[in-house]
Amino acid sequence: MPSLKTKPIATKKPLRHGTSTSTATSPGEISSIAPSTTSASTALTVLGAPPTAIIPSVSGDFKPVDYLDYRGWHPKAGQLAAAPDAATELRSFPTFTALMGSTIAPATQYADEITTALAWTAQRISVEAYYGYVRSGEAVAWKKALVDLDQLKTVVQLVLANNPAALAGCPALVRMLEAPKAIAKRSHATLARNAKAKSKAAPAATSTNVTTESAAGPATTAETGATTSTGH
Repeated sequence: MPSLKTKPIATKKPLRHGTSTSTATSPGEISSIAPSTTSASTALTVLGAPPTAIIPSVSGDFKPVDYLDYRGWHPKAGQLAAAPDAATELRSFPTFTALMGSTIAPATQYADEITTALAWTAQRISVEAYYGYVRSGEAVAWKKALVDLDQLKTVVQLVLANNPAALAGCPALVRMLEAPKAIAKRSHATLARNAKAKSKAAPAATSTNVTTESAAGPATTAETGATTSTGH
């Protein structure tokens, strides 16, 4: 089996993903980017700002494909494992057309298609791994910030109670600290309105049922007699 000596390819014009920086990705990087199967993990307990990441922008007119249209066309694990070497073999197959016939595409076309698909797979794996890292960092950072802000809020409330003008230059900070309280107040008001509307609707429904039954009324004497006669 020939060794893999392909040059890294750059994902230029990635399916109308807008202006993006070219990302060099070699097919051989699939195995190095793939998530580790070991149970070891790095817990985010103390962290600073996230690392600087160059994330390409996506054009506004981009629409994701319907993945149902591509069901059954995902590579198997065995295909992914063999793909890099298969692309290399195709590129170094001088008698390909003579052997396979001129009615099929050149060997380089198949090699390019495999290499491009591998590059997209490598990028997806990398992005998914980084997305999990970013979500973890976001959760840890916001918990730390909000816990500390809760402590600050207690002090700020005391300051505002004694000298409201002292924090006139920090309206956004005050809004941020009071936002949970405002949301809870609106939620409580909504629940109260719903409960009140429900309590009004219940008697109205009962009254409608009683009115319907009264309108029907008891059976008349004639109806009762007819029923009795039929019974005889």
